[in-house]
Amino acid sequence: MIPGCKYRMIDYDTYDGAVITYASCSGISNFQEFKSAHNHFDLILTALSTNELDSNVKAIHSARDVKGHFKNQDLAKWEIKYNLDNDKTKYSWAVSNGKGVIYYMKDEYNNEVPYDFKNIKFEYKGSWYYTFNGPANNVVIKPWIDNLG
Repeated sequence: MIPGCKYRMIDYDTYDGAVITYASCSGISNFQEFKSAHNHFDLILTALSTNELDSNVKAIHSARDVKGHFKNQDLAKWEIKYNLDNDKTKYSWAVSNGKGVIYYMKDEYNNEVPYDFKNIKFEYKGSWYYTFNGPANNVVIKPWIDNLG
């Protein structure tokens, strides 16, 4: 890598991983199952050195978003912290064959969670919901971030 250069990751995807971790992030104990919606956006990463990336990354629209899931969202306003490391001791929801971990995300509506909440869906009473929809709509997640942080 060339220090200061930006790189576009065009194959990032949130995989199904540790059910318990995502359920505890939601703040609702009876969310026991989750799945990835596999909605696609690309990441822009910046090299700090020849072997280190800045943890602050940007999201941009992806050609893989063929259904237009993010078409009307202002991805430029998102704040994302990302680590290329799939270290399960650090990120219990990481998968060994993954392409890194989003460990903080804040969208244009100031929703903020320590995972890719634009892709994770929780099962509740037979239906699937995103983090800020359905029964999780009024969950307060910020204290969870502050206490882990």
